[in-house]
Amino acid sequence: MKDKKIAVKCMFVIGLILGLGYIRPLEAHAEVQILKEATLTVEDTVFVEKGEVLETKKYDGEGGSVTYDPETNTLTLNNYHFKTLTSKWGIDRFIHVSKMSTYQPFHVVLVGTNVMIRDENKREEQGVEDDCIDFYMMDAIIEGNGKLISNTLTSADNLTIRDCDIEIHGYYYGIYCQSLTLENANVILTSEHPSHVGGVLSTGTDGLDGGLTIKNSTLRVKANGGNFQSVLLEMSREAGADQINTPEDKIHLSDDITVTDDEGNPLHVCGCKWSGANWFVYSKDGAEKTYLTDDDALISRSVNFLSSAKENENAIIAQVIDSINAIGDVTLDSLADIEKARQAYEALDSLGDRADYAKEKIRNYELLVNAETSYTEIKAAEEKRIAEEAKKAAEEKKAEEEKKQSESIKSDQQGGQETDSNKDSIPDKVIKVNNKKYTLKTPTLKSVKSKKKKTVTLKWSTDKKCTGYQISYSTSKKFKKAKKITIKGYKNKSRTIKQLKSRKNYYIKIREYKTINGKKYYGNWSKVKKIKIK
Repeated sequence: MKDKKIAVKCMFVIGLILGLGYIRPLEAHAEVQILKEATLTVEDTVFVEKGEVLETKKYDGEGGSVTYDPETNTLTLNNYHFKTLTSKWGIDRFIHVSKMSTYQPFHVVLVGTNVMIRDENKREEQGVEDDCIDFYMMDAIIEGNGKLISNTLTSADNLTIRDCDIEIHGYYYGIYCQSLTLENANVILTSEHPSHVGGVLSTGTDGLDGGLTIKNSTLRVKANGGNFQSVLLEMSREAGADQINTPEDKIHLSDDITVTDDEGNPLHVCGCKWSGANWFVYSKDGAEKTYLTDDDALISRSVNFLSSAKENENAIIAQVIDSINAIGDVTLDSLADIEKARQAYEALDSLGDRADYAKEKIRNYELLVNAETSYTEIKAAEEKRIAEEAKKAAEEKKAEEEKKQSESIKSDQQGGQETDSNKDSIPDKVIKVNNKKYTLKTPTLKSVKSKKKKTVTLKWSTDKKCTGYQISYSTSKKFKKAKKITIKGYKNKSRTIKQLKSRKNYYIKIREYKTINGKKYYGNWSKVKKIKIK
């Protein structure tokens, strides 16, 4: 009995589904469903046709790559570049998507800079504008840290743009959709037709659907001409109908967003009538809360939605990009510029949870890394060159010193050598003490030898009338910081001096002294001998 009740309930549910169509599942259970009538084309390549996946990748080269992932219903544009020069391509749309999923919006992920340009002259000759990206009967999300540049419009039912940069210079419109949502995006839209409407057109049914939502984003819209301004949001399709809803039903802006014209003057929402429909537009000159007007002069053809937080973030990102570009060609003088750029990049961490996003926006970051690598290599090469030159100079100096030593010091370790300043004989010294004359003879260093390491042995002539001798020695020719040794007794005629510096030249001289009435009197110094110590 219980099983029968379950079966009856199941049949009822099945009947209800067949009778009402499909039941949309909750977002938490959303899933990708490629419908039987689904299509996806990129240029002339068919990715999905009648629900069957035919391609998942277009190409990867100078024109970039286009890949489709059916499991996530995502099309990825990676530095994709395509330009049509004439109509021979027969391409109505760069990207066309139709009925890909009942439950999920179609995703387009932008990586790097993606450019899709249609021939300018052909657009004007044909008098129509084919879409750049057309999501037919589809909700769509364009996202990623990349950029999209195009001169033809993008259309969808409900379109969300987030975390990316969009720049569309459309012939008629930039974006045509039922509702447009911007989240952390930078968008520039213009229409270039001299007599059409605007850059963004958001339509609804009798003012009940559609709208414009902007959060932490910048949106700049400009119309070249035409009846209305850049941003149109439908109020009513009923001719002559009065106010159906309020701007707050259609326009949702985050608190920090200001709305201005190109000169920075504040703009206000008002209404206007055209072709049997009522629209919300942006006006100037005190038309605030005037929902319906026929005065075209009040309507602004340029509208800027500016988020102060986003503008500040954009300025910081631009400063980092500029500081990296300022490095230029790397030389030894580039260190200051490189350090400045690195510090600016690392300072992005101050943005907190926005830091990773901001760093991904630094598309020239590789230039900074390459500059740091190049500078390190250049600096290492310069240091190596300096070291090699210093080594070469040291070797040349050493060779020169050795040459001079070999020429000027013919090491006479058997008897020493007189210095050039002592070639003439030195006379004895005569002193007078208590009216009595005394002669202090100048001794002669007869032998100066270094037979052992760090030692020198001296022999000199003696004088029986002296009291003793004094020896002075130094590594300085001028006897700076000289050491002295006093030797008592006239009979001493030799002395060995130890603990000298090996392989050093020493200068040595000797004199005698005489003690008279308890006072020492010194004679003249002998000629100086120079000796190289073993």
